[in-house]
Amino acid sequence: MRRIEVIVTVHVESHNKFFSDLHLGHIKFFELLLKKECKVPMTLLIERSKDVSSCYADDKPFIDEIRKQNIMEVGLHIHPALSRYTYDEQKQRITDEHNLFTDAFGFAPKSFSGGHWCINNDTVKVISELGIVTDASVVPGCTVAAHNGTIVKYSDKFIKPYWICDNNLSKEAPISNILELPVSVVEDGQLVDIGRAETKVILDALYKMSLSNLVSSYLHMTFHSYDLLFANGKHNYMYDKILLIADSLRYCFDEVNFYTCYNYYLLKKGGKRT
Repeated sequence: MRRIEVIVTVHVESHNKFFSDLHLGHIKFFELLLKKECKVPMTLLIERSKDVSSCYADDKPFIDEIRKQNIMEVGLHIHPALSRYTYDEQKQRITDEHNLFTDAFGFAPKSFSGGHWCINNDTVKVISELGIVTDASVVPGCTVAAHNGTIVKYSDKFIKPYWICDNNLSKEAPISNILELPVSVVEDGQLVDIGRAETKVILDALYKMSLSNLVSSYLHMTFHSYDLLFANGKHNYMYDKILLIADSLRYCFDEVNFYTCYNYYLLKKGGKRT
């Protein structure tokens, strides 16, 4: 029986070129999710709009409605690339954002992703101290670069989820405080980025994965909220692409299970899914 465990993360950002209003990206994305009543579990990793301290509070009505559907998780995403900063600098920045998030939404984030997928061991130490239990930043075997000159090269050692040992991204523990959920990579080193990878590339990779001898496979797909809104100028293009990939997974595998990052953590920890 072929089985696959699937995670979908969304970087919900408003600093990109599509939006003259820094906060417009959040609002339109949330409106579309609520309108479509998406049935694919996702982890929404939210970045606060730059210099807009009230941003999270403005998001709260939408987040409350999205969470009522009991299918989405809301976590924390921070730009710029954190790995260029010292431990103390990262601690200050991440703690400030964590507190703003918690005060605005009424709950603390359990999942995290660093801007441009650039994190280091200091980042892991900080988020662990704050009670965050999953990270979705590592891109195995890839060198990632940020606009501020930061470059991070990740080992290809871990292509499936692993417990980070002693806050060291290169070491695996039997169990620990942080579960790393690496972003999946196809053969040419391209992220399984639903917004930017061609649909055929993703579907071919999924088909090859289904032919492997592994009983259980893992897939972490990601995209940005503005991809969902503006891909090919069609508001529904990205949404329909997600549904196509989900249907293809069900065709290729006997059992397909979608998880939010935190629910996957609970599964691996042996706890009850929420």
